[in-house]
Amino acid sequence: MEEEAAAMASPREGVAFRARMAQRLGRHDDMFLAVNHLAENYQDLTTEEIGLFYTAYKKKFHNKFCELKTIKSIQLEDQYGNQNVEINRYWKILLSEMKVQSEEGIKVLEHLLHGCAVEQQCLLWHKMMGDLYWYQSMVLAEGEKETALEKAISVYEEAIKKSKDLSPAHPQKLALVICLQFYVTR
Repeated sequence: MEEEAAAMASPREGVAFRARMAQRLGRHDDMFLAVNHLAENYQDLTTEEIGLFYTAYKKKFHNKFCELKTIKSIQLEDQYGNQNVEINRYWKILLSEMKVQSEEGIKVLEHLLHGCAVEQQCLLWHKMMGDLYWYQSMVLAEGEKETALEKAISVYEEAIKKSKDLSPAHPQKLALVICLQFYVTR
């Protein structure tokens, strides 16, 4: 029944339906693709679409981060002696995926920021972009790592300046300040 409703809906509603379905199935890669399609084609995202977008990015990059931590711990274990080549191959795959996907996410967020007119949405896009630069810094070579961290800090600082009219206790402003403090102190 729901599939029939999605088929009769507008293309936008169909993509949002795919994102919701992917979320329910735990298919974060599919959800990520669907919300990116929404963001690239419809800059004026609805509240529900913003929620889907945020959830997809949070799940996608948190899962990638966990995968990287897990493979790193496996690399440190001695019990896999002769399997190090395979472990290192997998490590490189995960690093490459994180780099490519974070770059893709940053491009989508830049697109959303370009036409952003709603202050709170703009702050969310800035926060997410700063987070992606941070994730990206974890997988880049030493020289590039610092550049990504500087970009994260710059994005957070820009968003904080834009949020000057908000209360210091506003949730998005508070999240930006906490992230900025975290990265500056590291």
